Amino acid sequence: MIKKLKRLNKGARIGVFAPGSPANPEFVRLGIENLEQRGFSVSCPLDPASRFGNLGRHFVSADAQERAEVFMNFIEDDSIEAVIAVRGGYGTAEMLPLLDFEKITSARKPVVGYSDVTALLLAILTRSGIPAIHGPTLATEFACEDQDSLASCDFLLELLTNPGLHPSFDMETVVAGEAQGRLVVGNLSMLQTMLGTEWDVDYSGSILLLEEIGEAPYRIHRMLNHLKQVGKFDGLSGVVLGRFSKCESEHGPLVEEILEDFFSELNIPLGRNLQFGHDGLNLAIPLGCQGAMKDGLLELLESPLCELSV
Repeated sequence: MIKKLKRLNKGARIGVFAPGSPANPEFVRLGIENLEQRGFSVSCPLDPASRFGNLGRHFVSADAQERAEVFMNFIEDDSIEAVIAVRGGYGTAEMLPLLDFEKITSARKPVVGYSDVTALLLAILTRSGIPAIHGPTLATEFACEDQDSLASCDFLLELLTNPGLHPSFDMETVVAGEAQGRLVVGNLSMLQTMLGTEWDVDYSGSILLLEEIGEAPYRIHRMLNHLKQVGKFDGLSGVVLGRFSKCESEHGPLVEEILEDFFSELNIPLGRNLQFGHDGLNLAIPLGCQGAMKDGLLELLESPLCELSV
């Protein structure tokens, strides 16, 4: 059974940092204000926007050692109750060798992000054996005031503060059937990137949830085919597709056709249009927790949280 996370207390202190690319300083400011207006305090010791104006030279927010040290300081600081990524972009994976996963296990703090942050989420699940939260980031959803972004943030904070929450997520059924297993959630290109590393996750017996942005359909197919040929889809219980945003091309089939044709051949339950990922409602989903697919729903069978915060 998976170890559970400590519950986030209302009014808690939250650590924020950019594990990958730097962020727009205005979006960082707005995201911090949003959290503070919701009653939380924020620790941001490493400026996630310092390199934003120099993207011609830097594609990461800081050196890998600096990012890893900030993250581990959050993990070891008892006053910090959760860590939320500022954004994804690129570069999270290069700091993984510098992390102490035994300390991450002991701390049992929620770590939240998506896109490139998938690398960190998978590593935490694999090496620390605790859930990680695929969900909103500070300079994206927390920095916006549209209805989807606000709803995404509200749901994340409810998931992290209420251990009694067992939500069900609507989805469209493509291949009917029932499935149950632990949830493996993330960005498709990052799942491929983890292949062959010590932070890769075993998908067998799991329900796999995928999302992506900005990849042409043929690239989507190439990634899926690679994962299939190395056996990653062997023993899957089910697949649920989130949003594949801006995954378009002038030539060839649509990405929806690619996904449906590819996964239908696995002869396991398949759902799509679950509201998570880039460019829209981004519902927080915990990696490592048990879930079930049935009758057009993905149900979270267990909370990622302990009943108590200690």
